[in-house]
Amino acid sequence: MKKYLALTIIVTMLTPICNAAVDFGKADDLFNKSDNPTECLAYLESVLPEAAKGKEKSEVLCRLAKTCIMIGQKETSKEKKREIFGKGIKYAELAIAEDPQNPEGYMWHSGNVGRECQTRSFTEQAKKLSVIMGDLTTILDKMGKTNYSAAWQAMAEIYYNHPMKSNDDAISFTRKAIADIPEDEIRISTYTLLAKLLYERDWNETKRTAAINKSASKFKGSFSSVTDKYAYYEGSLGTSYIPAWSKKSLGTMTDREEAKAIVTYVRSIYNNTKAKTPYDTADMNELASISKNW
Repeated sequence: MKKYLALTIIVTMLTPICNAAVDFGKADDLFNKSDNPTECLAYLESVLPEAAKGKEKSEVLCRLAKTCIMIGQKETSKEKKREIFGKGIKYAELAIAEDPQNPEGYMWHSGNVGRECQTRSFTEQAKKLSVIMGDLTTILDKMGKTNYSAAWQAMAEIYYNHPMKSNDDAISFTRKAIADIPEDEIRISTYTLLAKLLYERDWNETKRTAAINKSASKFKGSFSSVTDKYAYYEGSLGTSYIPAWSKKSLGTMTDREEAKAIVTYVRSIYNNTKAKTPYDTADMNELASISKNW
């Protein structure tokens, strides 16, 4: 049975603006160093009136929308979740209005819409799919932000959870998301998604090799959009590609071999990272839970 339509919420740092009236460093510290971001929300709401119109105000609003997601997903009642995610949607809409060229506005709009619709029926969720996809394709296709890791991961989540879309495409999108993870982030949730997708697909070396070769040929073709093209990203890597988490190439290991290698690799990264956030720890616990019987 397919899961609820959802977006994995990726914790990303927003780009501070030079000479800003708002202390974005303080806001980001409040967000990243606490597993209860209500203090961050309060600070951002207090400085919002001080922010200059345009880019700076958009940055504050984007952070507010992101913070609403993290607060809302901790709530237990559907009513409270809807209230907080609805607030996040409004903040994201205002962020887009202030700076339509800021991709974070669309990212956190899609995230709040995705989370809000999780509290509703499958029919209502389906109605919101076009809104979520519209935000993500705005970032990837219209704005050309093809190195935006969070958007690729969100796209992968949609393809994984939607009954009419392909898990193979989701794997390609997730590989692309991993390739674009910012250097200063661990982004465990992205690795977790790829490991889960591979373990569930469970292809052997022969089937993987045939599929990668087929995708490689398709990737070279012409497409009407970036997202259509990158559905074949796995093929563009080639069977001889050796990922950072393995000593074996894509064409010489099974899906489950790679999934287990990813878990070992991420555990090593996590253990060797000093500046962990509460979100990193929560993501690591989730990965451990998912893979405990592998």
